[in-house]
Amino acid sequence: MSRSRHRYVNRERTPMDTIPLDALIARFRDYQASRNFADGTRERYRNSFLLFDRFLAAEGLEPTSAVLTTAT
Repeated sequence: MSRSRHRYVNRERTPMDTIPLDALIARFRDYQASRNFADGTRERYRNSFLLFDRFLAAEGLEPTSAVLTTAT
């Protein structure tokens, strides 16, 4: 059976750029607004982001995209 050209190639991955979580959250809020998400839904996401920010502060973690891993 031939290998698909769409399969994962075993090569070293380069790390993602580190982006502040505030910037990612702002982009997500803009997306929600553009898709006309309900105000209650957007408020619940806002509260979740606030809780996550408190968690990061309590753990002493930098609020960047680098913390969005399975290890965190």
